[in-house]
Parts: sequence; structure tokens; C-alpha cells
Amino acid sequence: MWLGNEGYGTYQSTSSDRTLRKTCSVPSPYLLRTNSEKRSFQGSGKKGEGSHELYPIARGVQETEFIDILINPFKKKGKVMGKIRQGILGGFNGTVGTVVGGSWKSTAYMRGKAQSIKNPRTEKQMAQRIKFGMAQKFVKVMTGYLQTGYRNYTQHQTATNAAMSHTVRNCMVGKYPAFGIDPSKVLVSSGSLMPGRFCTAKVANNVATFTWEDNSDESHASVDDFAMPLIYNFTKREAIFTTEEASRVDCKVTLKLPADWDGDMLSCYIGFASVQNNGVSNSVYVGDVKSDGSVEPGANGILYNDGVIDNTPGQDNTSQGTGSEGEDTKDDTKGDNKGEDSSGDVGL
Repeated sequence: MWLGNEGYGTYQSTSSDRTLRKTCSVPSPYLLRTNSEKRSFQGSGKKGEGSHELYPIARGVQETEFIDILINPFKKKGKVMGKIRQGILGGFNGTVGTVVGGSWKSTAYMRGKAQSIKNPRTEKQMAQRIKFGMAQKFVKVMTGYLQTGYRNYTQHQTATNAAMSHTVRNCMVGKYPAFGIDPSKVLVSSGSLMPGRFCTAKVANNVATFTWEDNSDESHASVDDFAMPLIYNFTKREAIFTTEEASRVDCKVTLKLPADWDGDMLSCYIGFASVQNNGVSNSVYVGDVKSDGSVEPGANGILYNDGVIDNTPGQDNTSQGTGSEGEDTKDDTKGDNKGEDSSGDVGL
């Protein structure tokens, strides 16, 4: 089958005699089955203008497909390449030659097409993959909270990605292949709003009660700032939180804990968010929930991805590689968050 000259026309199928009727107002495509038909037809000089001709439908081709081919001779079944929607100077999506175009957050970009993909699986590469996977699992259960907690970092990325970036860079401890997330380094919210002062928490009868001092008279603080408590379950990789239950001036908020959380490794955090603007505070790490319901920083240690719990974080532990000599822990102190620093720098 050969599709000839380009053109336009009106096409109708007749199912009774399995033919296609073509009514042309301008030169139209000619469908010839063999090269000999092609040569003889080209030699005849026919143009088909104003004519009415019958064309047999090729064997194995449905009528609808046949009509579609004639009307749109450039249509190809398969992958669509690049699409330029804004003219030659605009951005484009897809692949054009060796260039791949796309957009993210309304920003157009281009990159070179990868010539080859190398996967040496070095120790450093594998360590980074483990950290990335752990951070992804860590933040995904807090997405609703992070939409507020990291809302000032969404210009070129999502709030979840911003939180992942901080977690990978600042919260990971250990040496390959054993890594853990240090609860004291975690920031579930980040910004320049004034954090809470003298934050405490306790658990009784599956209810966590957070308290803090009203510091709404300080700069970058307001009486109507929302208090945002969060409890993360490192054992089950779950989280409970609220973002609009109480204000800074209330000095108290509660969270109901699931009944099956009893005995799990729980860490408590609280942040504040302005209702007047996009201001958000750095979250405060209140501490870990102990068996008696009290909350104390560092009480539960660090849970590693191999299931081992390090109850002496910061000290040399060769079995887990959590000592201060490790490459991944030498800068951990930079991310320490006790609520005193309100600069909002999370190392993104």
C-alpha cells in the first residue's frame, strides 16, 4: 500500500461494495497498492480535482482506519514526539532529536537525551538510595501536615520534596548499609515565624496533651497563630497531627492516639503557622514518649532500617556505625532544632 500526494477532500465509505468514495475540491491523496500502480498513475498526470472516484478498501484495513489515514496522512500510531504549543520560541514537551523538553511548576526546561544509563551500584550510590527510600517513607504519611509546614518552599518543588531534602541531608545517621533517622534533627515545619516556648507533652489514656507558653507578644508571633502538634510513630511509620485545632494563645492542645500505638517508639513535635500570611515556624522537637507516658528528648533512641535500636545516639557504636566519625553524621549538629533558631534555614 502506498499513500501518495498530500491533499484534502471529503470521504465516504460504502459498506455494501466495500469501497471508499472520494469527492475532491483540491488535489487529494491517492492510494495505490503496488509500485507498478504508483508508476503508471504518476505517469498519467491525473490530479483528481473535481472528480468522483471509487477506491477499493485494502484487505485487512477497517473502513474507519482507511478514512482516517486518508484524511490525516501524517498520523502515526505509537509514541508522540515533542509538541511545541507556543511557537518556535516557546517551551515544548517531549523529545525532539537529542533534546528532551518539559515543564515543572510553570517553568520550561530542556535537557539532553541520555546516551546511556550506567548503574555501577557503588557503596556510595547504594547508601544514597537507602537514605532516599527511608526519607520518602518517613514523609509520605505527613503530607497533609507538610503542605502547611513547608509551604514557603514550594516555588520550585513540592512541600513533601522539601521535607525529604531536609531529612536526607540533616537527619540520617549511621553507615552503609545501616541507617536511621534521628528524631531530634527532624523538622516537620520550617520558617521564620517565632516557634513555641517551653513546649511540653505527656500521654495518658491514649491522649497526648501538648502545652506551651504564650509568647504572642514577641516579634514574628501573633495570638491567632495556629498550633500544629504532631506525633510520629517510628515503629509503624504512621503519624497523627492537627493544624487548626488551637491557637498560640490557647497554650494547650490534645491529640487522640490509636489504641495499637501502645509501646511503640513515638516522637512529639509542634510547630506554629500564621493565619495572616504564609509565615511558619521551625518545629520544636518536644521529645519521645516513655512507657510511663512522660515525654523526654532522646528517650527512645534511634531505630535503624535493620530493626536495631541505638539507645546511645551520638556515641561511638561500631556495630551500627553511628559514631561521630561517620561521614553521614559529622554535620548532624547543624540541624539541631530546640525551638531557639527561627531562621528557617533547613539546608534545602
